[in-house]
Amino acid sequence: MMQFMTDEAIQLEAPSVFAEAPDAQRSDRYVFVSSRKIVDSMRDNGWEVSRVRTPRVRVASAEHCRHELVFRNRDTNLAFEDPRIPTYGDYKA
Repeated sequence: MMQFMTDEAIQLEAPSVFAEAPDAQRSDRYVFVSSRKIVDSMRDNGWEVSRVRTPRVRVASAEHCRHELVFRNRDTNLAFEDPRIPTYGDYKA
């Protein structure tokens, strides 16, 4: 079964997901989009965060840097079986 990430686990990997406002260096034309609201909306529609990634950069702060979230549908069975391995019922001695 797929393990999904909690808010605490996401916070450890990418604190910028929970930023409430844009970086102070952004211009007034910049439109801030809350990743937290996107995560909440996706969860409301049956999707969960399965992986998060933040690139390692020297300049950006941890609170305001690029991040990538990977979502998986919580109702999808992601257990795969190798067709080359016989199951118990298929085994012939």
